[in-house]
Amino acid sequence: MCGRYTQTQEGKTLRARFACGESGVEILPRYNQAPGQPAAVVLPGARGACLTLMRWGVAVAWRGQPMINARAETAVSRPAFRAAMARRRCLVPADGFYEWQRDGDGAKTPWRFVLRSGDLFAFAGVWSPAGEGERAGERGFAILTMAANACVAPVHDRMPVLLSPAAEAAWMDASLGAAQALDAALRAHAGDALRAYTVSPRVNKVAQDDPSLVEPAGPPPRQGRLFE
Repeated sequence: MCGRYTQTQEGKTLRARFACGESGVEILPRYNQAPGQPAAVVLPGARGACLTLMRWGVAVAWRGQPMINARAETAVSRPAFRAAMARRRCLVPADGFYEWQRDGDGAKTPWRFVLRSGDLFAFAGVWSPAGEGERAGERGFAILTMAANACVAPVHDRMPVLLSPAAEAAWMDASLGAAQALDAALRAHAGDALRAYTVSPRVNKVAQDDPSLVEPAGPPPRQGRLFE
């Protein structure tokens, strides 16, 4: 599950990192990117990559709520994502993601996961050209997820698919089939370079979106320095 993440850079930084041309779309930093909100997405194009905004969540006719995640294990064959995996893959720029750890008293502690280098990265994403009903004509995207690695597993059993720079080109290569692109993404997964730290519970509220949310908040819980 990936239900909240951060992308704290301006559009010009994203365009340089992902080799995108000017698109006239204003991209602002997001410290608490949530489902249903517009977010930065990189699409392939005949003249190079393009940075744009899409709403987080793919509208599916037989579901009431948009789908924000696609499981890597089933995305190639599942009807909701089969066509998108074949023809509509995208990069979702980010520099961190949040997960919540349930404590013994039932409370949840928010953790932020980032690359040890502090660099920008990209989630493997797929997008939909249009929704229905209230979202008619509006494009949306979903983030692929996989089983959590050793860093994330103590907090949550799933994690997003983080593309290494080497895997980004394969993910965006339309000449590769869905299974080939997914295999390249998983073999070059960037998740082994993660570290984690606790953040303020203010992040629990989607209305909160400011730089203080990504600051460390107190010592790690009982696991000590497990994630450092």
